[in-house]
Amino acid sequence: MEEKNKLKTSKKERESFKETLKNLDKFAQQIVNLNEQQAELCELKVNDIINSNNIDNKTIERTLDRLLDIVYTKKGLKLFNKLCKYYSSINLAAANNYFNYCKEILEEE
Repeated sequence: MEEKNKLKTSKKERESFKETLKNLDKFAQQIVNLNEQQAELCELKVNDIINSNNIDNKTIERTLDRLLDIVYTKKGLKLFNKLCKYYSSINLAAANNYFNYCKEILEEE
């Protein structure tokens, strides 16, 4: 009988748990929204790099690094692949390294 009492939770504890779940859901939605904003900003940068035929390794790699942060999103992966494909015509070895980094990240998910 004593074991059953340990498993019971009070109404206050259940409400607190529900509130925590609501807060986690809000926080998760904020992260999704931030990732969407990041993807929009990265899309502008990727298009600018490609349309201007930018060959600056640092600029391209900085953008690829940002995209790696959101590569698990549909848009992030699309942008990453687009820029990495472009980069492979400039620096094939570095582009292959980025493809491998991306692969590692996606395999962890």
